[in-house]
Amino acid sequence: MESSKNSLRKQVSAQANANSLAAEPSWRQSQVFTHATEAIFIKDLVGHVVDMNPAAERQYGWSREELIGKSIKTLVPPDEHQERDELMARCVQGEEIRGVEGTRITKSGEVRAVLLSLSLLTDDLGQPAHIMAFSEEITERKRTEQALYESRERIRAIFNVATDAIITIDQRGIITDANPATERMFGYAGGELIGQNVSILMPPPYRDEHDGYIKRYLETGKAQIIGVGREVTAKRKDGSVFPISLAVSEVDHLLMFVGMIHDISARKELERYLAESRSDEKRYLSQELHDGLGSLMTGIAMLAQTLHLKMSRTGLPEADQVADLVKHIREAHEQVRRISRGLLPVEVVPGGLRAALRELAKRTSKADKLDCKLVVRGEVAIRSPNDATHLYRIAQEAVSNAVRHGRPSEIVLGLEADGCLVRLSVRDNGIGIQESPDGRKGMGLRTMKYRAEQIGATLTVAPAESDGTVVTCTYPIEASGG
Repeated sequence: MESSKNSLRKQVSAQANANSLAAEPSWRQSQVFTHATEAIFIKDLVGHVVDMNPAAERQYGWSREELIGKSIKTLVPPDEHQERDELMARCVQGEEIRGVEGTRITKSGEVRAVLLSLSLLTDDLGQPAHIMAFSEEITERKRTEQALYESRERIRAIFNVATDAIITIDQRGIITDANPATERMFGYAGGELIGQNVSILMPPPYRDEHDGYIKRYLETGKAQIIGVGREVTAKRKDGSVFPISLAVSEVDHLLMFVGMIHDISARKELERYLAESRSDEKRYLSQELHDGLGSLMTGIAMLAQTLHLKMSRTGLPEADQVADLVKHIREAHEQVRRISRGLLPVEVVPGGLRAALRELAKRTSKADKLDCKLVVRGEVAIRSPNDATHLYRIAQEAVSNAVRHGRPSEIVLGLEADGCLVRLSVRDNGIGIQESPDGRKGMGLRTMKYRAEQIGATLTVAPAESDGTVVTCTYPIEASGG
């Protein structure tokens, strides 16, 4: 349209006669003037309407005959008269006016937003003769812009007052925006996070894996973090770590992602307190079973054994029955001891997890008649009894699943210290992972994942390199203060 405006201006400038309108003006012979969708006005140098095209009649509701000879101010709100005079003066001086926003009034009194362009037309001697004004209605566009502006302001207000952290990142994982709650939550000052890779907010192992999540999602569309809420561990500026609930969504087709972060430290602390309370109760029950009922049963067994010896010496026939009674008492005592150990599998010492896993391997080998062993690499010290218990239960569930579903001949428990991480693994040589008919995960796997989330660990279940399955739990030592 701009080239059409220039073409019309050149035509009119070359052909118009400023002093005579007796003949058909040259601009009325132009197809552009006649068929343009924009309103076009021809004005004299003081602003009176000399001519207007059909689009101007449709746009403003005035006929050509009604406006010719009248001031263009008829269409201009009073508060814009001075601005209109200034534009006219600049145009008479030879300045091309392009894309000036303003408002105009229709015959019915409706106010419309317009985009104005003014050009000077000269006579045959090159002297200023007329001003040609293009008026493009942009009312709907302005309404859309206003609606978008208000929407952005509402979003920005929510963004700024939200108590949860909100960040936006691009396809490279670079932070493009972060709300004040993010800065408070992570201990950064205003603007410090902009331009940083989002992995700055993550401790190992999440820091090393994050870029791969985005890359795989963009390449395959398979969501591991994107669109999937999960609980992970975050890292503050001072290096301290804390648990968060993270939800990441893609902004449609803009190669941008929005992350919502909720600090769940208080909830985790409550869960830890409840878990430790349950552990205390189990520890108490374990001690009562071992020291109370166990001691009592030991005494009963000794009395029964003494009675058996006396009856045997006197040749009483009931001696064999008493011998059976002694046997059953001892078997019951052994069951009480096993229950007592099961209630508190991990001793509250740095090496307690290793001892408990060794006992698990020993019991599994004996009870299920297979080869189950523990392999330990490095000095593994879990100083949180609650976390150690969760790790033990994960191993216990993985072993149980392998025995029930994999039918293995060998199970290897692995416990490895790797820098700031501890890796617990359970590898079997059974028939491998079997998908359920409805695609749902079993209760055992869900329980293991839940336990891993409770201590800020990650859990993976995958086929082993040869046969069978390997379950791996990666635990950040920082979580236990170790």
